[in-house]
Amino acid sequence: MIKSLTLQNFQKHSNLKIDFTEGLNVIVGQSDVGKSAIIRALRWVTFNRPLGIEFKKFGTDFVNVRLNIDDIVLERYKDKKDNFYKLGEEYFRAFGNDIPDTINKLLNLKEINFQFQFDSPFLVSLTPSQINDYINSLVDLEDINNCLDKVGKEIRSTTNNIKNTESSIKQLKEKYKQYQDLSKYYKLYEDLEKEYKGLEKEKEVCDNVLQLLDRYEKLNEKIAKYKHIDNVLDTIEGIEKEYKELQDQLKQMDIISEKLSLYQNKLGKIENFRVQLKDLDKTFNDLIKEFGGVCPLCGNTLNKEGCINE
Repeated sequence: MIKSLTLQNFQKHSNLKIDFTEGLNVIVGQSDVGKSAIIRALRWVTFNRPLGIEFKKFGTDFVNVRLNIDDIVLERYKDKKDNFYKLGEEYFRAFGNDIPDTINKLLNLKEINFQFQFDSPFLVSLTPSQINDYINSLVDLEDINNCLDKVGKEIRSTTNNIKNTESSIKQLKEKYKQYQDLSKYYKLYEDLEKEYKGLEKEKEVCDNVLQLLDRYEKLNEKIAKYKHIDNVLDTIEGIEKEYKELQDQLKQMDIISEKLSLYQNKLGKIENFRVQLKDLDKTFNDLIKEFGGVCPLCGNTLNKEGCINE
């Protein structure tokens, strides 16, 4: 039950609080004092309509509507920057053009619960069909009718399935009559299977014999190829003898090659030493010329043999 309603900056109302009682509540007043604005405020909280902010009181920055529902405070707030529902301490934002499910379930109000001043009398101006639809929506007769339709469809579908199943059983019974002597055929099948296994064993023996004959023919072909095997063996012995001789010669050549390699290394070292001696001889001659042929230490004559004491 809605116990109280508070409006802040909603159309004509800067700060209006209305306390409701149980049963029928009537709002009376002179024209253009804001009676319809109270209903609009309730619809704004219930349906989030209208979507704009034109109903905000001129010259104010925000609009706020607060409901006390069974001691639970529900608040709807909107300004240029913020837009939310608040239920207790919980905020609801980013809900688009709808309202949060939690708020919708709490209010449990529909368009049928609202009627404005200039609306036609409730139900009186409606056609019998429209009145029937209203009553159905109030007591959920539409849901009951839908359930009955679904149950009827299920019954019809189940009945058809039963008929189809009975027909299938009848057809199967007719087919079963064709297989009443199946045991005789089964015994005949067993006898044939035994005979078939015996034939399989005989076939296996025949296959083995054919394989042996094939191997025998292939061996005969190989024997025919090697009839002149003695000449071939003589030729092989000659080749082996020549091969051994060549191996001995290769060994001797390897020894000679190793010695040759050692001599080449020694010759290389000697050549390097000769070049070094030549460089030293040149360097010594240059020194003799530089000192004018006189030893700077003892003053004796210098030559390639050293200092000469005259």
